[in-house]
Amino acid sequence: HEVSDTYWHFVRDGTVSWFHGIRFLERPTKDDMSESLAKICSNGGKMNMGFHPASYRVPVGKCSYRKRWDSCWARECYTMLLKEWGCAREGTCEIKFRRTLHQLRNPLRTVESLVVKFCEGGLDGSVSPSFLAYASALFPQHDFSSDSCIEAAAYFVLEYSNAMDAAQKNGEIYASYKVEESTPCDVAELAGIGEANSTVYESNIEKVASKCSEILGSATDLLEHTEGKVNLGQVQLGWKDLRGGMHGSNRKKGNTDLE
Repeated sequence: HEVSDTYWHFVRDGTVSWFHGIRFLERPTKDDMSESLAKICSNGGKMNMGFHPASYRVPVGKCSYRKRWDSCWARECYTMLLKEWGCAREGTCEIKFRRTLHQLRNPLRTVESLVVKFCEGGLDGSVSPSFLAYASALFPQHDFSSDSCIEAAAYFVLEYSNAMDAAQKNGEIYASYKVEESTPCDVAELAGIGEANSTVYESNIEKVASKCSEILGSATDLLEHTEGKVNLGQVQLGWKDLRGGMHGSNRKKGNTDLE
């Protein structure tokens, strides 16, 4: 999860990651890029956003794995992001994947999870500095600082989803699937794990065929965990919660731009 460094981690068949989506994001202007890199890399050790340059590769600068973050990891962060940001469109990504899938989820469930994790003080609370830094760095075209916390989470999901949709239309993402409506075999088929021309490890062909032919096997059941563990029983939102004037929103009361 969030890892593609095959030297230290067993990720032969691929990875599940939100941050690897940065390869499909439009590169900011030169000035915005400098600011975005600073937001992510300058205080990387204090953030808990699922990203660390060690997840991508063995550090070029021979940074110490005993230190979570220092000036060496910050430099590694800068150089890695400069290579990875928007690389899919130009075909220059350092790490290659045979196929990339976009996992879709009910957007309200994703917003709920983000609210639980990054809204300090509950539904009407303030946005976590870590989330605000990442959101504004990845999508500088939107002013997250003026949003309520729920709005910031919702606009982040919207911007990210739009970017992935555009990448799929451009042929950079192979396909998408709805996690609530898919089985492991559905995902394996889309990923090409059981096909000779697309699998990374040929032994998977027989394994996938065997698992997906079992009538009572779990591989043909719908994927579990449709409700995020982070938000288990804590926050439940409806579309009306995203309207202007709700939960600290400064938008016009009743505004439905996010519905």
